[in-house]
Amino acid sequence: MAAASRPLPLAARAVLAVAVVACLAGPWLFDANSLTVLTEFFVVLTLALMWNLLAGYADIISVGQQGFVGVGAYAFFGFTALAHLNVWLDPVAMGVVAITMLAAAACMSVWTNFDPAIGPSRLLAAFEAVVLGGLGSLWGTLAGGVIIGIAQNFGSQLDASWQILAQHLVFLAALVLRPQGLFAKG
Repeated sequence: MAAASRPLPLAARAVLAVAVVACLAGPWLFDANSLTVLTEFFVVLTLALMWNLLAGYADIISVGQQGFVGVGAYAFFGFTALAHLNVWLDPVAMGVVAITMLAAAACMSVWTNFDPAIGPSRLLAAFEAVVLGGLGSLWGTLAGGVIIGIAQNFGSQLDASWQILAQHLVFLAALVLRPQGLFAKG
């Protein structure tokens, strides 16, 4: 008999049954604060298990790639919760994001090369655009992206190696002059 098709031992079934009953009876057994702590614990446990799956089964052996994927998923869930959106819509929203990223990658592949490890460098430019525009401002993020793009273009006109330097200098200058971002809310 294959290892994957073996039934669970009786003790494991009993522990699983007690865990399911405890989860179902949670609202009556625990107060709101305890339920919040338990929910956070299980979310972190799930993230740890997913991180293990990324390392073991998805063949993502680079710690940087694991961190990029793990932090991205955790941040997506966190921002959904902070925005007071229904966290059960996360899979649908992640699907929309994945389709959008696929379209962007298809367009990007026409004029530049990329590889599986290029994510952090692209993420840095996106992070700088969001912070430059102001956290929580959609139009600010758009303006920040345009400003970062203009800075990169201007830097590359001076010297090809100055493209990213110009991006960082504009970001740092804006951060010093207006740390809350150009279009910050509140």
